[in-house]
Amino acid sequence: MDSSSNEIEAATPDAVRKARLIRRVPILAHVVKEGLCPEGILLRALEPVTFVDGEYIYCQGQPERDVLFIEEGKVLITQRRRSRAMSNARPVGFIPMDSSAGVVFARRSSRRRSQVEAEMEIQLHKHEELEYFGEESLLQRLVSRMLNAVASGTVSCFVLPEAAFARLLAPVHELMLHRHLLRMHGVLAKQRVFQHFSARQRQYLLDRCTLEHYDEGARIIQQDDKDDDRYFILAEGEADVVLDEPLRDHRRPKSAAIVCVEQVVDEEEADTGVRTSIVCRKTLYQGFGEMGILCRPRTAHVDAAGSVICVAISRKVYIGASQLHGVSAVDTDAEALLAMSLMEEWTLVVKTRNLHLANPLVSRHLETFVKKFKAAYMQKFDGKTLYLDLLRRIHAEPTLADEFPFVSDRLAWDQPASSLSITRAETRRILSLPPAERSPFETSFMARLLELTAFVDKFDRPAHVDKVTLARGIARFAKFLTVQKDKFLFRQGKIESRAFLILRGNVNIVNEDVNTLQPGLALKQYDVLATLSAGDSFGELSLVTRLQRSASALAACEVDLLVLERPHLQALTELIPGVSVQHAMVERAEFLATLSFLRDSDFAQCIRVAHDLQDQFYEPRHIFLQEPVHLRTLYIVKSGEVVVYLRRTVPVAEITVNSGAIDSTSTKEVLVRVATIGPQEFFGVVIASANMLSASGSVAGAINSTSTTTTPNNVRNPSNHYRIPEKGNWRPQRLANPATRRGAVGKLIFTLEKNGTAHIKSVGLARV
Repeated sequence: MDSSSNEIEAATPDAVRKARLIRRVPILAHVVKEGLCPEGILLRALEPVTFVDGEYIYCQGQPERDVLFIEEGKVLITQRRRSRAMSNARPVGFIPMDSSAGVVFARRSSRRRSQVEAEMEIQLHKHEELEYFGEESLLQRLVSRMLNAVASGTVSCFVLPEAAFARLLAPVHELMLHRHLLRMHGVLAKQRVFQHFSARQRQYLLDRCTLEHYDEGARIIQQDDKDDDRYFILAEGEADVVLDEPLRDHRRPKSAAIVCVEQVVDEEEADTGVRTSIVCRKTLYQGFGEMGILCRPRTAHVDAAGSVICVAISRKVYIGASQLHGVSAVDTDAEALLAMSLMEEWTLVVKTRNLHLANPLVSRHLETFVKKFKAAYMQKFDGKTLYLDLLRRIHAEPTLADEFPFVSDRLAWDQPASSLSITRAETRRILSLPPAERSPFETSFMARLLELTAFVDKFDRPAHVDKVTLARGIARFAKFLTVQKDKFLFRQGKIESRAFLILRGNVNIVNEDVNTLQPGLALKQYDVLATLSAGDSFGELSLVTRLQRSASALAACEVDLLVLERPHLQALTELIPGVSVQHAMVERAEFLATLSFLRDSDFAQCIRVAHDLQDQFYEPRHIFLQEPVHLRTLYIVKSGEVVVYLRRTVPVAEITVNSGAIDSTSTKEVLVRVATIGPQEFFGVVIASANMLSASGSVAGAINSTSTTTTPNNVRNPSNHYRIPEKGNWRPQRLANPATRRGAVGKLIFTLEKNGTAHIKSVGLARV
């Protein structure tokens, strides 16, 4: 009986969804794989539930403590602000709190969050699909919820009731608790190794980390060990970093002039020895073991100072998180630079400790100062920078350094911190010089820094000019600019003429909207359209137009920029004739300028129209219009052909079997080719409605232009002619019946009969 019921349950759609969820959620898959809980019991315990956008999944003070696993959608974890305004403002649906700061709720009472409540809450975290939430109340033995969970869009979840969670997942409660604490305290974001990871990558690490327990005095890490590739974070307790150093007694021989071999051997044997000392102590949520996760030998021992619980992250999990964003392999050069930088920091800390052995407290303060200074110094070069890219290329191609020996002689691959600092300082110095004072060596250095960026590719150049020559020309006139965090490079709606290349840091392209000002708050929120990093460029269109900025540029951190202004572009074109800005908007505007109804317009107007155009490819036999309906787009053919057919009803001759007479009463519909639209021709109601639509007539295939709101006024008046291809030539024909519906197909005017329907298809691969 049980086996048959299990088979029936396994066949239901909900059971299939549950099984898929268990396989895809790491914590549930771990429980089943390790045999801690049978999969069938989990299937019966999970309950499906759905929430709509803005609905509270649970609220602060709610007594139920179920755990939810997200199948689809996103969930926001929020917390109410504690302020005086809360005691005065009582929004709709406000529920008073009791003396214990809890809110009295009915079990599983769902309601929509109001606008006032949204403004009173702070978002702490966002959960996405295949993640779980709601476990903190039960794991921390709280009597009610301390946080809110709000659905962001439609959310589909599976609920694991409180009693089932306590019974079935008891073996992993401790692991889930420490994962929750690491996430809520933002511990991974503070670790040097994971600082460049995104929120999704850090969540990947949390979902796959493990717990390790150590007794007092146990050795967590062994010095010089090459097999252990784990990184550790202290979840409970403390640990000592212990260093074994060779102890040498530098004794000189009695006679410095005559030294025999036996004396040298005796001296070397006398110098051998090991001194063990505690370098520092690691406390709660501090990490250690960077060398292991970077596949380098351990530089010191780590011993447990009491009972210790560590969260361990293996290199396999680290590589998996690094490849989440489509990167096929780990950047070994970046790992090598990080490892060398950490070695430099460690060597500096050890030397600092030896400066004041008589007072360990002074040494500890010196070590703290050195670490913080080193971290702040290296933060300038975290992530992708053009300085790091150039350093990699010099290491891979040593002959490249011969072009600028004044810089390359001071660079060393095994000293990345000082090398990156020198590269940045030289870049700033060179770009701050007047163009006439920049030497060929200096422009060559800057050219190698710029040649592989997309900024150089956005310029058209003659065939005899290579990228390095063009990069030298740009480096001769460009300027250097440093912008601090949260400062604007330019504002939306302003007119200026500067293009930017990011050398270091990130820039947010934001849309400033006055409606995003929250009531009672002085801070203005911005809609981030894109985030640009080192190597990206923006603003090139302002070099050739005088249009308003369509968005604002805001520095997400301290940013180094190369700036090219319009006078610099003019000087560049004089230095290298034939150089011009290559931009998608410029190409579109040049194409539009060749059209009949925009030939008399200036280039700025063509640019404005080009902003609203979109390139689209259509496969053969694509039908643009099949019924006499109003389209919503103006089509301009860039390449290929588009054919217009007319649906006509023609009689069909049938022969009667008995009498042999011809009966012509039956008819059928056929398509007659009436026009062909080629490159630089267009079809759309913006032309027809402006010049060809009469007061009583209607337009077949009438459309509204999304390209521009201005209607061209240089299109000729319509005629009741259409063109039919005959042996490759066009011959105008007149329709027998005047049309009541008219349409424009570029320069081709066609008229339809009273009951006719136009079919517009693409022939070949058309680009519109």
